[in-house]
Amino acid sequence: MTSPSEQHLDKSFQNAFASYKVPEELQTGDNFFFDNGPENVPYPIPREIYGPAREAGSQEVLQLHENGLAVAASADFSDNAIGGPRTVIHSRASIQPGVVIGKECEVGADARILSSTNLGNQVTIGPGSTIGPRANIGDSSSTGAYTTIDASTSLGERNRLGDDVRVHTGVIVGSGCTLGSQAVVQQGVIVESHVRVDPRATIKAKAVVEAGSLIMEGAVVKADGRVKENRIVAPARYRRWVQRSA
Repeated sequence: MTSPSEQHLDKSFQNAFASYKVPEELQTGDNFFFDNGPENVPYPIPREIYGPAREAGSQEVLQLHENGLAVAASADFSDNAIGGPRTVIHSRASIQPGVVIGKECEVGADARILSSTNLGNQVTIGPGSTIGPRANIGDSSSTGAYTTIDASTSLGERNRLGDDVRVHTGVIVGSGCTLGSQAVVQQGVIVESHVRVDPRATIKAKAVVEAGSLIMEGAVVKADGRVKENRIVAPARYRRWVQRSA
């Protein structure tokens, strides 16, 4: 029989981590793996944990900590950082001193969480992303790959950021917002709740976007500008059409 330290669990295991009860025989300090998923498992695990198979050979070794935190062997997790139960830190990720990560989070491969940053519960940070320092990410928020959230930035709950998003220093984002891929939010911007920023849109420094607004793909909000509640900002080439349709 394969020992618990040699169990093979598919990458999508982390998606079911919240509902997965670690078997008693898998003790603190044991290693387990994410790969193509086992065919024979010596203890019952729901089949939906396995999900799509990862590419062959992309095996990742994680160490289970006392509180249920799982950290890849190749990750750099500071002794002065805190990670919550059922949180997964993937390969080569860097978690710096003073970082606090809640429960049921996922930090992707090669991501960097810089000093004194707080991640709430059920937060997902995409691979290659950089967060902080001194940033705050609210519960149930997520970023795509290679997204950057700079220092002293605060995001509320249930926000969704795409790939290659750039959020500059001192930005405040409310709850329930969507920032599409390659969107840019410059320094000191305030984005209120339930705003949608489409891909490749730019909100320039110190602008305010009020609740419920839509910034269309490729549109630009001027520096120090204010977008009123429930308004649409369109690229110049579409502005007349949006005004006629409103």
